[in-house]
Amino acid sequence: MHYKILNIAIPTILSIFYFFMNGNNKAIMNILSAYFIYSAIFETIGLYLDNNYPDAINVFFYDNIFIPSLYIFVFFIFYKVFKIKLYKQIVVVATLIYVVSYTIDKFIISYNTAELSYVSYSMGAIFCIAMSMLYLYSLINSLGIIHFKSDIMFWFSIGNLLFQIFTFPFFALLDVWYKYSRIGNFYYYFTLYVIYLQYIFYTIGLLCLKRK
Repeated sequence: MHYKILNIAIPTILSIFYFFMNGNNKAIMNILSAYFIYSAIFETIGLYLDNNYPDAINVFFYDNIFIPSLYIFVFFIFYKVFKIKLYKQIVVVATLIYVVSYTIDKFIISYNTAELSYVSYSMGAIFCIAMSMLYLYSLINSLGIIHFKSDIMFWFSIGNLLFQIFTFPFFALLDVWYKYSRIGNFYYYFTLYVIYLQYIFYTIGLLCLKRK
């Protein structure tokens, strides 16, 4: 239960600091602030459902609403920060493919009630990884690399990249974890806590902005 409280408290605090922090690009700071408060609100809803309704209701909420919408939000963030038209087009195409995979997950693939929609989860993770790497690549090949420490999207991309890399195998190999439940259960709890690695990088980005 304590991790669920942290999942509400940490993004709420980050949202406040991101909103009031003066970065190079105030617009993206506001978008990231909205992203964190969005996460906090939906985690609050998840906690409420977990405490007052059967587990199936909470799983439905995370599987069908929260996690898919969070992927879309991340795609939107990268769309806003990319300056090159081609990169923006890549984000649009990736988003459309993700929506198609989500639709297939919900209306074509048959899952057991306890199973997560791992096809669209995997696609979302792959695209998040790709967009993070694309942003880092574009930064390396620009003059902005000189001041990368003060680029808040550098830290966001690193945090997002590591989180997705660590959690992607869980979704991609979900059938394996069901078969080897002991390892699968361990990996499941690992994915619940690895998000804090992501938050560490988001916090480092704020500290670097403050020192500038």
